[in-house]
Amino acid sequence: MISDKALRIFADSSDTTVSQAIGTTAAVTTYSNYNIDLVGNVPTSGSNPNSNGLQYRDIGEGEDLYLAITVATTFVGGTSVQFVVQAGTDKAQPPAGVIDLGTSNAVLTADLAAGYQVFVRINPLWAKNGLRYLSAKMVGVGTFSAGAVFGDIVTDISDSKKFYASGFSVV
Repeated sequence: MISDKALRIFADSSDTTVSQAIGTTAAVTTYSNYNIDLVGNVPTSGSNPNSNGLQYRDIGEGEDLYLAITVATTFVGGTSVQFVVQAGTDKAQPPAGVIDLGTSNAVLTADLAAGYQVFVRINPLWAKNGLRYLSAKMVGVGTFSAGAVFGDIVTDISDSKKFYASGFSVV
């Protein structure tokens, strides 16, 4: 798995040691503190169909993309957490015009120890134009006293925790 600090949406993209904590109220929803702007500038020459000079990029229709959540600080309290990837029309949290692009199963708090990873596939928007901002949220059940994550957009996932005996063939 290769990550890029420009593609980090949970935590601080400029300082890779700072993670984002879950809120500490009951039934908490914590929105990512960063988002990714999926719009690029294009020339606005005579025949360009993008009269505003912006090219909206859709994601998920080419190579598979995932939100890789890595637990930085073990979660304490609460019952479970679910992770959701979203696209929206503005930077606000929660974003306006939001559409959920992928959702994890509810992960039990007991499993959310430091180093644990959850991967959420980012699904394409079928029969719709792409939205401008990509972000995410954590939806916790219960009251938490600790817990923090990093969240990166990646193109591949690996499970480095599985080891096979010598001579074992994986097909």
